[in-house]
Amino acid sequence: MSLIKNLSNKTSLLTLSVLATCSSPSSIIGPDGTPHYIVRCGFIERCYKESRELCQGNYKIINTTTNTDVFNGLGTVTQDLLIKCEENQTSDKSDQK
Repeated sequence: MSLIKNLSNKTSLLTLSVLATCSSPSSIIGPDGTPHYIVRCGFIERCYKESRELCQGNYKIINTTTNTDVFNGLGTVTQDLLIKCEENQTSDKSDQK
């Protein structure tokens, strides 16, 4: 019985470690003709971080989805963000009067 419990715990840890990572963002053309990206992660905070790195700053969330899969009694949840990178505007305070 302890062998089964041990294997179950290892499977749970493996599942959690896989979910902690993000998959590579997919590039698509949005309805306005500009590049948009789909970012998929196990935890929403990871998606936010990945999106910010991808866009090198600000981005706009166009849509979100949450997917739940159950296999052999173990559930996995993934978050998908459809994002559009925003132009990073740097303001020069010396120009403002």
